Amino acid sequence: MSDEGLFDIVNVELLKGFSSATGKERIDLMAWLCKALASSGMEKYIPTLEQVAQQSSNPKLQKYANQSIDLVAQYAERNKIMADAVKNNPGMDPEIAKVLKMLQSDVMTLKKDAAKMITRNDYADPAIYATVSEQLMKGYAAATDKNSADTMAWLCKALGASGDKKYQTTLETVANGTHNPVIKKYAKQALAMLY
Repeated sequence: MSDEGLFDIVNVELLKGFSSATGKERIDLMAWLCKALASSGMEKYIPTLEQVAQQSSNPKLQKYANQSIDLVAQYAERNKIMADAVKNNPGMDPEIAKVLKMLQSDVMTLKKDAAKMITRNDYADPAIYATVSEQLMKGYAAATDKNSADTMAWLCKALGASGDKKYQTTLETVANGTHNPVIKKYAKQALAMLY
């Protein structure tokens, strides 16, 4: 979603409600509004998030406002990547173009989010699974930190979700070639999904 009008409404609702928010449900709503503003990737909403972080009497809401401030720049980069994917592939289904661009990104969180989307949806486009396989082979050996290992595990799950036995070799290579127990575990689980 990139409609600035929508985020303006979120901004107004957050400013109206954060100072008087009480109760778990209302605090949760305000926290989600902070996250929604961050997802805009627009710096113009940072003053609102700063106001919530500084003036809210609720520690949870303060925490989510501060986290959201830190995420604005990440979302700006992510939104640009996805917008470019659609713009640069006019004949392709926009959803497929976005997922492919996310998979090919150097940003691990984008790659992981794409793998999660693939795992949760039933994509029929073979280019998606071919790209997952390619990215998994390129990245599993170098996945030394928690975020990159988690990303590779999600790529394993996404490849298993393909149900296509032609990816058996990829998953066996990953399962036998990694020293990371998390990646190994999910590569083996994904292999079992292909049988």
